[in-house]
Amino acid sequence: MITQEGFIDYFSGFKRAENLNIELSTNGNNSINKVTFTKYGINWDIDVINEDSRLLLPIVRLNNTELIGRLPHVNICGVVCVHDSEGLLVDTNDLDRAYFLYIEESINLLIDSYEYHFYLQDDTDLYNEYQGYFCRNNDRQILLGDEADLETGDEVAFYVHKNKQIMYVGSLEESVGNTYFIKKFSNELTRQTGVYIKVAHEILPPQNQQDINWDYIKSDIICNDQTITNYIKKRTKKNKDILLLISIPRLNQEFNTILLVQYNASTCKLYYSFPKRHSERYLLQRNGCKMDFDDFKVGVIGCGSVGSEVIYQLVKCGIKNILITDHDSFSIDNIYRHRLDISYLHENKASAIKHDLEKKLPYINVKTCRSDQDKEFLSCNLILLITGNLNHCLNFNNLRKDDNIPVIYGWNDGISTGGHAILVSQYERGLDFLFERNNYEFNYKYSLIQSNQKISKNLVGCGGDFVPFSYHDSCQTANQMVSLVLQFLESKDKQNIRITWFGNNPQNNAATTYYEDYKDKLLVKEMF
Repeated sequence: MITQEGFIDYFSGFKRAENLNIELSTNGNNSINKVTFTKYGINWDIDVINEDSRLLLPIVRLNNTELIGRLPHVNICGVVCVHDSEGLLVDTNDLDRAYFLYIEESINLLIDSYEYHFYLQDDTDLYNEYQGYFCRNNDRQILLGDEADLETGDEVAFYVHKNKQIMYVGSLEESVGNTYFIKKFSNELTRQTGVYIKVAHEILPPQNQQDINWDYIKSDIICNDQTITNYIKKRTKKNKDILLLISIPRLNQEFNTILLVQYNASTCKLYYSFPKRHSERYLLQRNGCKMDFDDFKVGVIGCGSVGSEVIYQLVKCGIKNILITDHDSFSIDNIYRHRLDISYLHENKASAIKHDLEKKLPYINVKTCRSDQDKEFLSCNLILLITGNLNHCLNFNNLRKDDNIPVIYGWNDGISTGGHAILVSQYERGLDFLFERNNYEFNYKYSLIQSNQKISKNLVGCGGDFVPFSYHDSCQTANQMVSLVLQFLESKDKQNIRITWFGNNPQNNAATTYYEDYKDKLLVKEMF
């Protein structure tokens, strides 16, 4: 139970604030309602708003209006941001002390913020939190393209959706990544024009908990710029909305804050928001992709269960230039272990994957070709062979030795026993080094199932044989292949690497000695 005595006992050694006091709520739940203290001659007043769930920490809100807009980590509503959503683990068996700890950290944060602004005159955090301060993100307004090449006074297109709730800002025609929007909304958008403003320096929010208004826009952002002033006069004279796309710099940050302002001079109504970005540069970084893959090209031979998963993962890792091939068409038999869905039945797998990716993702360049002998594969920095045919793998290994193009081979071992991913970048020891001859046939040294036994199944009679493995198995193998791709790209030391992951015991089939010796490790990775 939270008590005045417990609070005083917890804060008995707290020296940063004076006259620390709490006010308990009167609703009978023994929670803290308010905390007051004195520091730097200011009587600080914060509310502690308790949530119903015991799993949530309280909200701490500053009531000193004169400080809001001047302290970082405090938004326009006065809410103090102590941690991100997963920044503090709470022992729900000792919730009182967790509340006290949270209040202590909130007080420390407020005092630190005050010292940075008023004594050290360091507003770095406040500048960089400009967007978060206003709590006005808008998922339904999207900034298309990249604003980096725009200058103050440049015309910007605003495409407003017919339902008035969605707006696209930028050029729909010029950006390759905007194909999705052109196709989906071309007949539903109304084009308006506005201007771009690149603010010369960082700015602070309005003081005293004030929201953005037209006077603030004019004094702190437009600053008597003649081009913008003339645009405003023309729009006002025609009684049309003034549309501004404003770029506000952040200290030592790659991306500026983007502010969208819509103002009507006759009604004096102002609307603002911070639109979501849609530029390639932003989206790749936001989603954890690497930025140095622009000139890297991957060829993928085989678009089956493993191959399709690999392709989708590569694209979502930021590898945008991909050449793919597969002569086979997509069959209903593989519907539950393939990335494609039922809408692509009977279509060529490679063509269907290209279409599906371009429909779903911007800024990618997926090409198809007829066979793995296509000369365009010679322009690839890395080739992935994922046909599941070991004869094909060995033959391809011999053909590519003279080309000296690194190749990653991958396949499932069947009946969910595991799978393999092998990177060959040094051909002194190629793929054939991992095979051994037994009379007239080759066997992979690290197979998980003994050769010369039937592992296929048949559900419908002659001609219906198939090797049983699941989508989960294919994802496991694909994961290891993609990890090899990323390791190859990021490593200067190009080594040959083999990976084997281990799955279920083969049950009615005989496992190899290698499987029995290493199955408990789940995954083996080694150089060769």
